[in-house]
Amino acid sequence: MREVGKRVATARRARRLSQLDLAAQAHISLSMLRKIEQGTRAPSDDTLDAIAAALDLDPSRLVADRTRTDGRVRATLPALSAAIASYDIPDAPPDRPLIALEAAAEEAQGWRLGAQYVRLAAAAPGLVADAAAALHSAPPRERARAASVLLSVARSADAVAYKFGARDLSARLIELMRWAAPRTSDPLARYHRVRTHRSLLRRPRPRGRAALPARRYRCRTEPAGGANLRSPRSPSHACGGRRGTCR
Repeated sequence: MREVGKRVATARRARRLSQLDLAAQAHISLSMLRKIEQGTRAPSDDTLDAIAAALDLDPSRLVADRTRTDGRVRATLPALSAAIASYDIPDAPPDRPLIALEAAAEEAQGWRLGAQYVRLAAAAPGLVADAAAALHSAPPRERARAASVLLSVARSADAVAYKFGARDLSARLIELMRWAAPRTSDPLARYHRVRTHRSLLRRPRPRGRAALPARRYRCRTEPAGGANLRSPRSPSHACGGRRGTCR
């Protein structure tokens, strides 16, 4: 609790805000804010989100416990997976008009560039679902705009999935980006392949003896002039495949 209070107080002073100003902007009481900064009261997730929003910070910057941040982000991943599952056949029309989705996608892009993963993870499922629904319900003249929004929010959501180890979810988001890219009016998005994380395509490297190049063996039991180039484990080898007799 004390570490959270110190971080809140430091961020507040850096922005030259009084406790009264921050409490008003976060819509919490002044006494609560004082107790949080003194370390005598632990803020709930909602209170922490309100303080972080007032300070224009990601909530993860105010907590020292990494487990708490990871748990909050991972709790949003099932909803994000469900949103991706129905991107080609949306269940309902979007809750927001296209112009509002464009503003939300731009805000999400700012969170991605600022590594504000808690805020981004909370917004990503709804953004992906609304952007996919907007693309399917948009009139022909606005489909390219809607596809650009979907491409942007999928890229932002992929940052969360990849950062927190959800590789399968990240691969699905990449497929969504590839599906949306040709539907935009941006030539770079159309003709430039969406970059795939190398770790998703990396083949496992062989280890141990399998990693060594093939060697040419010569049986010690052969005469010096006749080299047997078959495998030393082969029954047809001069040593009969016995260990320790070939080099």
